[in-house]
Amino acid sequence: VNYITDSWFVQPARQLLEGMRKVKSPTYQYEFVKNGWAPHAAELKYVFNTHVDSKDDFLAKLMADQWVQFAKTGDPNGEGLPSWPPYKIDREYLRIGDEISV
Repeated sequence: VNYITDSWFVQPARQLLEGMRKVKSPTYQYEFVKNGWAPHAAELKYVFNTHVDSKDDFLAKLMADQWVQFAKTGDPNGEGLPSWPPYKIDREYLRIGDEISV
């Protein structure tokens, strides 16, 4: 499963990120990991606030706020939001799940 995930999703995404980095276009990467793993597109129910469990309200609000901030400004960072560094040579990305980290 990890090999297929890396081959189909991670590697093509990383190639796109590297290309965008080389033309100096600010690009942001994240990994959504809820309860230790997440299937493809599992984060969308949080972004669009259609999650089931009220204990995830904070995560849903956070994700929706960062996506809206990015849509409005091209930068997902804003007041009260966790720092999300742009993708650069060091390949930092935001890890979103039960905890938020870079």
